[in-house]
Amino acid sequence: MALGSILLSYWIIREPFHFNSKPIFKKLLFGLSLFAFVATTQKKDAPTYEDGFKSIDVYNQGSKKLKLIVDFKYSEQLLKEDSPLNNEFNRIDTLDLPAGGSERIITPILQVDSANFPINFNITVLDSLGNKLKVYSKETFLKAATVDYKSEFGDEYSSSWSLIVGDKIPDKLKVYKIYGRWKTESSVKRMHTFEIREQYYYDVDPDSDLAKYEIQDSSIIISYPKMRRQGKIVELDGRNLTIKWEDKGMLKYHKLYE
Repeated sequence: MALGSILLSYWIIREPFHFNSKPIFKKLLFGLSLFAFVATTQKKDAPTYEDGFKSIDVYNQGSKKLKLIVDFKYSEQLLKEDSPLNNEFNRIDTLDLPAGGSERIITPILQVDSANFPINFNITVLDSLGNKLKVYSKETFLKAATVDYKSEFGDEYSSSWSLIVGDKIPDKLKVYKIYGRWKTESSVKRMHTFEIREQYYYDVDPDSDLAKYEIQDSSIIISYPKMRRQGKIVELDGRNLTIKWEDKGMLKYHKLYE
């Protein structure tokens, strides 16, 4: 259409002509032109309700599921009906935080506001059985939280905060480092080869089926349809692995390939 317009313009310049139109036609043409210009402007996505509020990002660095109880509720005595803090995020919330997972907590404080935290603010960390592991008051939270996953620490009036909870997994026991095929060292009498991936465990020596597995701390639990085995990861250093199996005893492995 653009190239065609250029050609039409060229012809008009070469052979000009006069076009007499009625006023109503000019008004109609003006209206259509105005609509065409406006229609080319794309409508921007409307901001979500949460965009205007301060937030806390919580990350579980541990290997176990955690539950968080977040008390960010202002007292009724402090709030007035027209207070900007009196909104849907002024509440006590409970969050499930899987191992390695993260959640965003929206606070009732607007980004443009500099309100203090509630007097009774706290974040309680529970294990999967409901046992209390840690409680963050306002003071301990501000000492542990950073700003936007940066190393710098914020204060009560920052625009957002990041908090890491859970016991850190030692590098040598991170799950992905055990992925690959492993074989016992040549000096070991009880030969054993197995392969492990994100989804399965395969015992290569016998003609066994694929098995489900899970790693809890330094324990590896293998679940076959009619059998269950467990071992303790004693050492995992690069391409060397030592597992103390409940049925095979202590075995040292070398990684054949990733």
